Amino acid sequence: MKKLIYSSILLLLSFSVCAAPSSTEQASTVPGSTMLIFSQDPRTTLNADCVWTQKPSVDSGATLQIQWMNAANHAAVDPAGSFDVSLFMPSMPSMYNAPTQLERVVDNQGNPVLGKYLVRNIYFMMVGRWDVRITLTGPDGSEETQQIELDI
Repeated sequence: MKKLIYSSILLLLSFSVCAAPSSTEQASTVPGSTMLIFSQDPRTTLNADCVWTQKPSVDSGATLQIQWMNAANHAAVDPAGSFDVSLFMPSMPSMYNAPTQLERVVDNQGNPVLGKYLVRNIYFMMVGRWDVRITLTGPDGSEETQQIELDI
């Protein structure tokens, strides 16, 4: 009888472990903070710390805050060129999405905060897998794109 009880407990534990999502799965489906690494310029690697200040959903617009940093010392910097944020739904590549709006973050005195931006006008038109693409364009016109994958 004890063997049957222990076997049942072990079986239940093994099912619960198999059903638990891994931390990688949680990172790709649960919005939060994502660090993107841009190595466009061989002399400098930039990090983009991306944080959802308004969570993504189908019901309302989302807002993403991006803090650009030098990867070597984590000091706030502005990218040498420009950047753009766009949405892409892999299962419906021809779906049109309104352009996002970039806004410089300012402090209480109205001064721009170095390297910090808000991305507004982020609307997910339907449920499913989405890629939030951040494209950094260097002063020489070269482009590098990194993305945040979301399940909405």
